[in-house]
Order: sequence, then C-alpha cells, then structure tokens
Amino acid sequence: MHAIFIEGPNNDFVWAKNYWYAIPESSCVKFVYNSSGIEYFYIFIKRINAHGLVLRFSYNAPIIEMIRFVNKECANDGEKFDAIK
Repeated sequence: MHAIFIEGPNNDFVWAKNYWYAIPESSCVKFVYNSSGIEYFYIFIKRINAHGLVLRFSYNAPIIEMIRFVNKECANDGEKFDAIK
C-alpha cells in the first residue's frame, strides 16, 4: 500500500476528503466522474454513523485507490491496490 491522491499538481486527496465531508449526514453512495486531465471515477460512501470511504479508479491505470473514514475522521493517507485485469 502506498500514499495516493497527493501526487501531481491537483491535490485530489484534499478534494476527495472535502467532498466526502460535504455529503449530508445520511447513508448514501455518490458516483462522480472527473473528465479533466486523467479521467477518474470516484465512489463516495457515507454511512449515517459517520463511517465511510472514497474509492477512485481510472481507465488508464490498473489500480484502485481508497480513503477510509472512521467517526468523521480520515483514517489513512490513502491506500493503493492493484486491480485485477
């Protein structure tokens, strides 16, 4: 596992955390497609008890990236997993 999201000029790690925090206090799943620069697809999952995660993957890279949240706090700096081809 490696630190993710924070590489490159656009700090996607901060953006993804802020987007997750802005989701209303209810259980939900949001899907976001970012077509600027490298195309990424995000899945934001937030439970009413303030646990959740952000998953990010790209068509161009065989990896899945994840940020976990526990009790409304970011629980890691990001993790990267090799996706199965």
